Amino acid sequence: MNKIEVNVQTGEQRVVELTDEEIAALPQNIPPTANEIRAKRNSLLSETDWLVIRSVEEGQPLSAEWVAYRSALRNVPEQSGFPQDVNWPTVPA
Repeated sequence: MNKIEVNVQTGEQRVVELTDEEIAALPQNIPPTANEIRAKRNSLLSETDWLVIRSVEEGQPLSAEWVAYRSALRNVPEQSGFPQDVNWPTVPA
């Protein structure tokens, strides 16, 4: 793993390998940001958009399980532990 060192007097930059001590001092478990969680949620919703489109095209209602799953995904930001502790809904079978 590398870092960039900058000489403040000259502005010169160089890439230097991190020492074992510097690597050990790095945070190990950085919690996800709200934007990262929302992006994952949006991706999971997008993966099921085809089900909604198909149900509309065929004039058939979306199953209650899929409606509940998509609703739970939309409600992820409302969870009390958001964004560090998210309970992801289970994908219907």
